[in-house]
Amino acid sequence: MFGVAASTYELSKYDDTSTPQTNCIALLCATPAHHRPFGALMTLQYGLTAAPASQPRNALVGQFLSLVISQSIAQLDSVEPWLRQSLATALAVGVMVKLGITHPPAGAAALLFSTGRFTWNQVWIMLMANAVAVVLATLLNNFNDKRQYPTFWGFRPIRELLGMSDDDDSKKKKVA
Repeated sequence: MFGVAASTYELSKYDDTSTPQTNCIALLCATPAHHRPFGALMTLQYGLTAAPASQPRNALVGQFLSLVISQSIAQLDSVEPWLRQSLATALAVGVMVKLGITHPPAGAAALLFSTGRFTWNQVWIMLMANAVAVVLATLLNNFNDKRQYPTFWGFRPIRELLGMSDDDDSKKKKVA
């Protein structure tokens, strides 16, 4: 519980209050909209530490792809808002599933960011906050002997996609 509270407190500092909040229920307006998926992230990182969806690769790469897809679709002003939201969420989830990096909070972020109410600055803020959340979860979860987070970093497939391998690292170490 301490980890969730500490992480949520730290993430609340990553706020861009330049977006006016209108037509919202008082309780929801207390939390910036782009912070809402972090409740799900905290559940994964502190409650389901071994779940693939909570691992850093899924959290960081899944969120990145989802936000880029949704923010790009949000720029299509000629498309009805309901269609932008449906299309962005479906594409983001489909890409994550196809690449094996499913991350439920990223699906929620796709739905939010496809509304067109967010800026690219807020996309980067969200990505930075995700990185901070991974670092904090790594530090705080590993204070307890019964917990381990992450159970894997899982960036090997990305390294292979970029044409890098573990052999490249070992060759560099031998040369140095």
